[in-house]
Amino acid sequence: MMSYWWTPHYTNTIYVLSDNTTQTSIVMEDVTQKLSQCQANLTQIKDDFNHVQDNFIHFKNDITEVSNGITSTIEGVKEELKNDFLLLKRDMNILTGTQQIHDNRYITYSETIFLLLAGLILEPLLIFFLLYKYFPWRNGSHHGPDAHVHDGHNAQPQFHGVQHQNRQIQPRRVNILDQICSGNLEESIWGTDSDALSIPRCRFVFVFVDFNERNVILENPDQELGDKKVVTVKACQKMGADVFVIYTRDRDSGNLGDGKLYNKELSAFTKHFLLKELTAKDRGLRVNGTFTPYQKRNIRKIVLKK
Repeated sequence: MMSYWWTPHYTNTIYVLSDNTTQTSIVMEDVTQKLSQCQANLTQIKDDFNHVQDNFIHFKNDITEVSNGITSTIEGVKEELKNDFLLLKRDMNILTGTQQIHDNRYITYSETIFLLLAGLILEPLLIFFLLYKYFPWRNGSHHGPDAHVHDGHNAQPQFHGVQHQNRQIQPRRVNILDQICSGNLEESIWGTDSDALSIPRCRFVFVFVDFNERNVILENPDQELGDKKVVTVKACQKMGADVFVIYTRDRDSGNLGDGKLYNKELSAFTKHFLLKELTAKDRGLRVNGTFTPYQKRNIRKIVLKK
């Protein structure tokens, strides 16, 4: 915008004072930008302050939590120390009282408790010893007329043969390697559950299972055939015996070659959990009428080694 001034001294003279419109607009835009920048800076400062304030609150909470943990720990330690002090004080009182009672030749409370506990512990041990020594199955009173029991101190290690009686199959005695390398051999036929009491404690137990059409040597829980034979083997093992399981009268075992104790194609040996354990230790055999030379050598080696 142009400004014109008229003066009376100078006729027809025009002075151009200034053109401020454009310059003022530029200055205002610059001021506006600076104000916007200041406002943005203030907003950033405000956000930073809020962030710092939040961090301070979190830090304060962490300090409070740590302080509470330390306080609870100190309280717990104080409580434990207090309990230990009370226990120590009690023990000191007991010891002091014990000394006084000893001076007067009396039995203390703690000694009384000790004697009672010793009596309770020794009583079942004594009963177990008497049952073990004089129980009927220990001295062989349940054996048949052809059983031979040797309980003397000079008797040789005992061997026991257990033959399970199957239906329509008569039990028979088996000549077991010259009475298992000249040891004392006892034999029993298990036909009923009560016959299990006739099994004495021996170093070796040979369980003979007669041939059956289903080739069930030891029962499986899912077969619903009972558990007489498998329980026999487990019971003998729990008594500390080295148990052999021998499947007899098996016609397919007549052609076992050297190095074979049983027919590995028979799933009863390869799949049964207990028979797998026994065969891994060369305690599972399969015979027809007699042992093969390799089976004899294997049994002799195991028996004579022990």
